[in-house]
Amino acid sequence: MTRANRLILAAGLATGLLLLLSAGCDKRAAVSPPAPAKQVVAAAETQAELPVYERDIKPLPTEQCARCHVKEFTNIKKAGGKHRIDCVRCHVTFHAYNPRTDNYADIMPKCASCHQSASGGAYHGDEPALTACLNCHADPHQPNDIPMSAVEPQCAKCHTNEAGEVAANPSAHATAVGCADCHSDSHGRIPQCSDCHSSHSPEVSMQSKDCMGCHPVHKPTRISYPNTASQQICAGCHADVETALKGNLTKHSDVSCARCHPNHKELEPCSTCHGHPHNSAMMQDTNRCNECHGKAHNLAAN
Repeated sequence: MTRANRLILAAGLATGLLLLLSAGCDKRAAVSPPAPAKQVVAAAETQAELPVYERDIKPLPTEQCARCHVKEFTNIKKAGGKHRIDCVRCHVTFHAYNPRTDNYADIMPKCASCHQSASGGAYHGDEPALTACLNCHADPHQPNDIPMSAVEPQCAKCHTNEAGEVAANPSAHATAVGCADCHSDSHGRIPQCSDCHSSHSPEVSMQSKDCMGCHPVHKPTRISYPNTASQQICAGCHADVETALKGNLTKHSDVSCARCHPNHKELEPCSTCHGHPHNSAMMQDTNRCNECHGKAHNLAAN
């Protein structure tokens, strides 16, 4: 191969290499990383320099709404619950109130746009007293803060079981107080019995769970208790019985009240524990046991 041919071959190889390198550079350029932050900032500054009506304006973010609507933002922040969402999600139309047309109702968000029942109807059903959401949820910016003064007339519409119990079992809980007297301040508050009642058994410190062990709260006169109920609790109302049992110690003094009185105001016959120690004629009426043995709480009396 002549010197000239060798030079021509070398030039061809160099040209090919340059073409390959050039293609590689183009490929790398196609997958180059995003523009650096400085370029993003520069783009934003460019937008700001444009005349206002030529800029790309974004929807109002919540922090801008909060600058004017401080009270509403604060309420949502403290007690918004699931309503802690972007303002424009509910307020799709805003700054559009016209006092001449009084279009307030038209531009305010509609609860039903989000809150529907499984069937697609009103969230709490078709009861007219409940479909007016703001009658109970007075402030949609703190929806669970329901003032009882506003909601009390509608309590029975939702709480049907409790309303039925109160109506079927007359007591001071139905005649002397209303729902808002116990469930005061706001909807959902469960009071302590001690808010109104002191313990009827001075020897026992009673919490609400102890009270309701005997007195179901919506039917308090329907007294029931476990067979492990303390004699001291019974003594709060039946002090004379406790005095008799303690003053005349017998085997009855150690028996729980509920053993002989499994239901309030109910007395088991003596034969439940004592069998039939006498002939059948005598045992036909166990109330006659008292004629010889004295009262069950005071066996030594006779």
